[in-house]
Amino acid sequence: MRKRASVSTGLVALAAAALSSALSSACGDVEPLSTVQDLPAPVPVPRAPAHVRDDHDAPPPDEYDDAPPPDEYDDAPAPVLEDEGCPISVADVERVCDPALGSWVETAARMLEGRISPTATKLPDGRVLIVGGVPDRVDAYGPMVSSAELYDPRTDTFSSTGTLHRPRAYHTASLLQDGSVLVTGGMTENFPDGGFVERGDAERWDPTTGQWTFLGDVLAGPRSHHTADVLTDGRVMLLGGADVARARAIDIVSPTGTTSSSSTRFLPSLPDAAVIDARRSLRTGYVWNTESLYDDVSVAVAVVDRTTGSVQSQHLSHDRFMAHAIASVVVNGEPQALLYGIDPDTAGVGNPYGRPTALLVGVGSERTTAQPPLCWRDYSTSTTLRDGRVLVAGGVALSGTPAGAEVYDPTTDTFASTCPMAHARSNATAVELDDGSVLVVGGATYYGHGRLAERFVPGAR
Repeated sequence: MRKRASVSTGLVALAAAALSSALSSACGDVEPLSTVQDLPAPVPVPRAPAHVRDDHDAPPPDEYDDAPPPDEYDDAPAPVLEDEGCPISVADVERVCDPALGSWVETAARMLEGRISPTATKLPDGRVLIVGGVPDRVDAYGPMVSSAELYDPRTDTFSSTGTLHRPRAYHTASLLQDGSVLVTGGMTENFPDGGFVERGDAERWDPTTGQWTFLGDVLAGPRSHHTADVLTDGRVMLLGGADVARARAIDIVSPTGTTSSSSTRFLPSLPDAAVIDARRSLRTGYVWNTESLYDDVSVAVAVVDRTTGSVQSQHLSHDRFMAHAIASVVVNGEPQALLYGIDPDTAGVGNPYGRPTALLVGVGSERTTAQPPLCWRDYSTSTTLRDGRVLVAGGVALSGTPAGAEVYDPTTDTFASTCPMAHARSNATAVELDDGSVLVVGGATYYGHGRLAERFVPGAR
């Protein structure tokens, strides 16, 4: 597999969306769940947050309040790398943004603890459960965050809800049918040796008590950066992850912690997903065409059937496309997957990684959007809005973190910039609230302050 250099630290982001049940006719079968293959020795792939502060004399989080606003960075020297057409600074964003797209509003309260790349799960009562993450401090490679907190949109405040039995980041959090939340796997620190190790355990949050129950090492093996689909029978399918060999296994975990395991040739690389069909999810990732781990790999989409627990895959013609965000859209009445990223085949002078590109993958179809994205945004978030548009926020471009976000409109097949976020950030987490606004929490900001949270309120279409 060809590896690219990255401006940010970590894995190349490939993510997930969903399609209708008709997609299965366009896909090829992979090994059935009942088949277990011998896996090669694990090859750990570390991942760390982008844009974490490295000034060891940085003040504690509360002292970041007096930091200069982002617009004071406008006079910084021009970067060597080129972000052609990508507005980075607040001033640049304000020159090109469309206020009618919506507005960014900072929450009245900040999170109780700074966290980068946490999970955020909307609960049936409208609150949001925020769990774990990488610590927001100078020594970001120390202990992962073990706390959890609830955001209540009615009061615009955060409150504590128990402590995880094991600190973790890059895990998954799945809302179960009874309203509880199952947290699986993830990554934690490895003391005293330093570095990270993946976790093979799980725990469950009880909404009636606000406490956590540790289920033990229930996974077939350690796993992080994986995906999770809640099946119709209430079990949770875990697929993919950072470890190449481990990611080729499928774990299906029951709410009580029992696990069955099998294998697939499909490897998604990020836990992000959006669901269109009530039965299936579409995900993107790598397919190993030979037993060699890196020599013969191509990008593919895979369909997870949440009724049968089966996985089917289909190759993309853009076999080197690198997706940084993904969401579901409906184009001309057909469900599509919007893949937002870069095309390495367009790399050139000043832009060695490729130009911003967006693909629309449908039933037996694949094409680029009429207009490319304004920026390529590694470590961004993507959220499908109520009116069918897609919000892509934050992330890392060639010369910094864009101050604004982008909205894709499937009716015009174009992208447009929102006005500046309250705090530009990468490695954040986004979730849609009951009122249609989008909550963005945590991440690495200009000030290294992961307690900041804000909402995007969409404008009328």
